[in-house]
Amino acid sequence: MKPSNLRVWLALAGCMCASMCASFGQAPPLRYQLLNYWNFETNYNDNADWQSGSASMFADTGTPGAGNTRVAGGLLGTYAHFNRATQPSYITVPASSDIYLAGRALSVSVWLRITNFSVDWECVFSQGDGNSNYRLARGGDKSWLNFVGGNGNTLTSVENNTKPVNDGQWHHIVCISATNGTGLQLWQDGAQIASAAASGQLVNNTSTARLLIGENPDRTGRQWGGDIDDLAMWSRVLTPTEITNIYRMGTNGVQLSTLLAAPDLDSDGDGIPDWWCQMYFGHPNGQADDLSRASDDADFEGATNLQEYTNHNGQWSSNPTLYDTDGDGATDGQEFAAGSNPLVVDTDGDGLSDGDEINSYHTSPLLTDTDGDGMNDNQEIFWQFDPLVPDTAFDFGLLGYWPMDTGFDSPAPYGWATSDQGGVVLTNAGKFGNAASFQGSSYLQVEGSEDAWDFLPVYGGGQNWSVSMWFTLDVPFSKGFQCLVAKGDAGNTWRIARSGGNPYLNINVGNNIGGDITNAAPAPSPTTWHHIVLVARINDHCEFWYDGVKVFTCAGPALGNVSTRLWIGNNSGYTSRQWQGKIDDVAIWTRALSPTTIVQMWNGGAGRSVGDLIAHPVFQFTDTLYNPVTGSVTLTWSSLVNQTYALLYSTNVFNITNVVNASISSQGASTTYGPFAKPVPNAQQLFFRVKQN
Repeated sequence: MKPSNLRVWLALAGCMCASMCASFGQAPPLRYQLLNYWNFETNYNDNADWQSGSASMFADTGTPGAGNTRVAGGLLGTYAHFNRATQPSYITVPASSDIYLAGRALSVSVWLRITNFSVDWECVFSQGDGNSNYRLARGGDKSWLNFVGGNGNTLTSVENNTKPVNDGQWHHIVCISATNGTGLQLWQDGAQIASAAASGQLVNNTSTARLLIGENPDRTGRQWGGDIDDLAMWSRVLTPTEITNIYRMGTNGVQLSTLLAAPDLDSDGDGIPDWWCQMYFGHPNGQADDLSRASDDADFEGATNLQEYTNHNGQWSSNPTLYDTDGDGATDGQEFAAGSNPLVVDTDGDGLSDGDEINSYHTSPLLTDTDGDGMNDNQEIFWQFDPLVPDTAFDFGLLGYWPMDTGFDSPAPYGWATSDQGGVVLTNAGKFGNAASFQGSSYLQVEGSEDAWDFLPVYGGGQNWSVSMWFTLDVPFSKGFQCLVAKGDAGNTWRIARSGGNPYLNINVGNNIGGDITNAAPAPSPTTWHHIVLVARINDHCEFWYDGVKVFTCAGPALGNVSTRLWIGNNSGYTSRQWQGKIDDVAIWTRALSPTTIVQMWNGGAGRSVGDLIAHPVFQFTDTLYNPVTGSVTLTWSSLVNQTYALLYSTNVFNITNVVNASISSQGASTTYGPFAKPVPNAQQLFFRVKQN
């Protein structure tokens, strides 16, 4: 808990409790429809989900930048400080339904302090810069604040030019965007200072995806240069009484968490508070004649009124008088049984409505990838795969493959022509056969539709994708940001390149998400091959693998529709960043590769080309059984019909070449071999491998 002025709080507690408890029969508590709450007391975590009756679905933990620190001794205890001199200086909140508010209302309460503005549009928080996103920032080059919140293209903002905030004092700000864009409000220090009618409504900014505290994700370089505390978001319009209470209690050192924790009045003891029954049935207690008792199902959709109030362990409540509260095609009862959010059309954010997932596709509304094969449910449906059956084929989702053996084009069935720009050389000194040799003045441009490499959302949800390649650095780095592969340089683009003038690599997966890979620093050698894999899981996270080891993770990518082409060996956003070395076996998938797949390609450093793994895949063990009494082993693996397999073993993971049986006939989709004697009776550990002959 944050320290508060105990003497003042005790003096106010009695009158506050009396007024709040008296009103609970008429209005919901402050925590109703609470989405996020960052109090910065012990960390940068979202603390909304601990409140029963809130609408929070995710613990939206914030990731601070190098310029962020938490400082004790503020108005409400510990606060977040933003130091613009140390970059980056903002807090990143990943995409989730708690920050996506399309068509819904939004209220944001925040305490802030700043002495001197440094840049125009210095930003307190933002989920995008467009007029249908939401953000609070400095009003251009002025001394007051400007709020934009789902107001279409008619009105751009709401602000008040008589209320400056750059005076080094703590100010309480509340921003409101009403449901369906019916109005904007801006409150400062307990009083409404501006309002405007609005013509549009909030949309979800999926191009940048995230919410930034202290920066604008669409217009970077607008970092906040002051302090922020007690930032909270609701998917409803706060009342004037609620706003003034938050301000008045805050000026006396009482943080928002104290107000959120106020008790509910349940006069009939049925588990449903009076305010909730009053809101939906017009009276505070359940009655038999209108199906408002806790055990009733007022809308006849399979969930009792008590279940609708305590839906998903009390994290949110649905409307007991509506069959389908959010209109997504799944009844509230179905969503209660599935654990999905009856107030959100797409709980897992994969682009498929909960109704479609539950009733049409029978996928999980809580998982973006129900079968766990690396391709999101919406992608599988779009490409006509089965989202309920994991696909184990190595070329599953393979969009483009350039083996660099007989030329630079992508062979059938992929069909991506590649044009040589500046004289790329086909050399026989490849990792696998030939390779493309880049002289520091040449690159390859992938022809055809460049949109394929933007990985834009399908059905409204994002795509997973992965990039794999082998490379050498033939001579020391000779220019900044020398690039291995890129679909542009900045904004909603992605690239893998040298980190400026540093000796290590850097990834960018949209709006500066990513970062330096300091443990990926290739030494210049024309014969030393390195393997890199970038795995991107939309709305989740990215991984960077270097020589068979995962060395870096970051937030999920935020890509957009950009017109630059895919280049290999250069940056299509800056044309003078050519690679000087060799590149081989480039492959791009529309799925997230598994660690097992990546390790198979690395193969202890010896490598396996993508083409070889497609033709002769390494299959997965699905069951193992060891009998310590007899010393026997039984193994089961996934297989193909009418094939034979070799079962190999070793006492270490790097050289699995010893033969158990060189020709085991397939038993169909699954093959079991054994029991067979432990190959090395006294070995403490054994490693097995199966390969198709």
